[in-house]
Amino acid sequence: MVLTTKDDFRLVIPYVEFVRSRRGTRPWLLDTSVLIDGRLPSLAGTGFIDAPLVVPQFVIDELQRLADSEDRSKRTRGRRGLDLLARLRENPYADLSVQSFRVSAVNVDRMLIEAARGDRLRILTLDANLVSVARIQGVTALNLNEVAGTLRPTLQPGDSLSVTVTKRGEGDRQGVGYLPDGTMIVIEEGQSRIGATVNAVVTNAVQTSAGRLVFARIEGDAPSTVASMAEAATRQGRGGRRGDDGRNAPDRT
Repeated sequence: MVLTTKDDFRLVIPYVEFVRSRRGTRPWLLDTSVLIDGRLPSLAGTGFIDAPLVVPQFVIDELQRLADSEDRSKRTRGRRGLDLLARLRENPYADLSVQSFRVSAVNVDRMLIEAARGDRLRILTLDANLVSVARIQGVTALNLNEVAGTLRPTLQPGDSLSVTVTKRGEGDRQGVGYLPDGTMIVIEEGQSRIGATVNAVVTNAVQTSAGRLVFARIEGDAPSTVASMAEAATRQGRGGRRGDDGRNAPDRT
């Protein structure tokens, strides 16, 4: 801006644009899916998250739209997300704030990327596609499911575990159970123990195109042959984290 007076005195004032400066660890921008998932409050309670958590106002608006939906499943997810957000705000280990962002996009995923890029934030989500798009556009994004997968304990033959047999397996007299992290355990001679919690010994772990299968036998039973386990591995359903109905849950809730 140039100011000229009657005495021909000129004053030049430069244009200065102020940009918000963030010091320390960059905050996490929370996606709708990671709030509905339910694991974040427990994770924050361990003190493991040492960065501030930022919830965009448009994410809260999306949760409210889901909570007011006529669709029962959407309504349940929306209310769950709002309840978990309230729990997260009361968590003394979570540095949580709600912020409004000036974004031009209308899609929530695009708004997250635009907000993160503009304020140099990182996105925390369960949506693998959002992570891919964000990384292409130079935005740091993390899939919480990937973190959970790397933290799963590696079971070795001879390890003991306690597991509840929930259903019959594909093989003869087999039962199937799941660990808390969603790992599928195929239990030899476990069909007759459906509904019971048994102490089992890991006999083998097989990686197939359907996922990772862990085989075990009930303590005191004779071990199965390698051939029988290999045959069963080709028939088992896909492993992974289960939904409430026992089926695999998708990455994004």
